[in-house]
Amino acid sequence: SPYSTCLLNQHNKVENDARTNFYGIYGGTPRIVINGTVMNGSFTSSTLFDTFKTKTSPLEVRVSHINYGRDSISATVIIKTVDRHNLGNVQLYVPLAEDSLQYSAPNGESLHHNVFRKVFNNSTFMPPANGDSLILNYTLAGNSAWNFDQLKAMAIIQNSTTKRTIQASESMKMISRTNNISNPELKIASYYPNPAKDGFFIETTEKGSLTLYNSQGKQVLNQGVETSNSYVNIKHTESGIYTAIFTNTKGITQQQKIILL
Repeated sequence: SPYSTCLLNQHNKVENDARTNFYGIYGGTPRIVINGTVMNGSFTSSTLFDTFKTKTSPLEVRVSHINYGRDSISATVIIKTVDRHNLGNVQLYVPLAEDSLQYSAPNGESLHHNVFRKVFNNSTFMPPANGDSLILNYTLAGNSAWNFDQLKAMAIIQNSTTKRTIQASESMKMISRTNNISNPELKIASYYPNPAKDGFFIETTEKGSLTLYNSQGKQVLNQGVETSNSYVNIKHTESGIYTAIFTNTKGITQQQKIILL
């Protein structure tokens, strides 16, 4: 957490301070918190993460984001339950950060990593049933102080009482507006026909994978995309509005609605 006199804190003081208060370490940073536990000792110890390396999780989470010029940023979080569990309501924290930032701070540091900027969401939810998925979409206004090429969204699922991390993920930063979907006018995949009845084609110049979710967030299809004009068979899929998410080999995603007749 930046010092109170630092511009990185003053830019969004309320949400900056709220995160250190969440862990009970306000005014005591820099600190390292792993899986909800405040760590003591050397930050460079080779054994610091040893007790956490074998942890497993019943949840899978993916997050992607799209920059709309300098006006707004949208984030999509997909949460899938991959194993049975006894989790109740858990907390989903979705922050926006800059991957790296050059700024001469009061403490003498000039290069800063994972600079917190804003929160998309901070609320509780009930994980879906085993095998089901949940799709959540958020949007926030942009700020001229941010470097949009360095922005990335994160998704952290936690026990709000113990602070234990259940699962987490982050999106790729938008390196260039000329070769990825940070430019909303640029499509890396298109679908036809749409609406579709028995099947549709996905047209793309890149290899990747296609995942289809129904309106309840349940995954109904996942297949690799190897050619520029791949056919997707949906003959036995119920009618409705579906979310198609194409992910290329670089991890860049595009989301689009598909109507199945």
